[in-house]
Amino acid sequence: MKLKIKRPLTVYFRFILMLLSFSLPFVFSNAAYDNMISEGHYFWFLYFIVIFLLMIYFLVKTNYYELINAKIYDEKLLYYNLLFLKREIKLKEIKGYKNGVDENSNEFFTIYDNRNRKIATLKESLYSNLAEFLEALNCERIGYENTAFHKIILRIKSFFQ
Repeated sequence: MKLKIKRPLTVYFRFILMLLSFSLPFVFSNAAYDNMISEGHYFWFLYFIVIFLLMIYFLVKTNYYELINAKIYDEKLLYYNLLFLKREIKLKEIKGYKNGVDENSNEFFTIYDNRNRKIATLKESLYSNLAEFLEALNCERIGYENTAFHKIILRIKSFFQ
């Protein structure tokens, strides 16, 4: 069984955007030398570089956990991370999945292995046959996944209780 992507252009666009984002700190450094560094605005220069690096981190993290060209073949899950890193995991090693809702009200499923490591995040808005694919994995629901925003809210809530 193969996991089908609803809009493949979205995946490729995000991947190209991720690759282009690697050049932002270098382009910014060359352009900012005349205006920021030479005039002593080191704090602002560092501020923008940190923002660019955080953006690169989030784009790589988001794209790394997407399952691209995933298929179940011969009791194994075959998939690609970042469109070129081929991965393979036996279905017996998959512990289960957690489901959740992100900040954009999109439902997602996160698959974990036996060592409780995240394998992939499957967004319902991105894949067309997600329910059948999860059923073919023969894995069970092991809980609810909180996003980073939900975790912050829960910490604030527990602080006041």
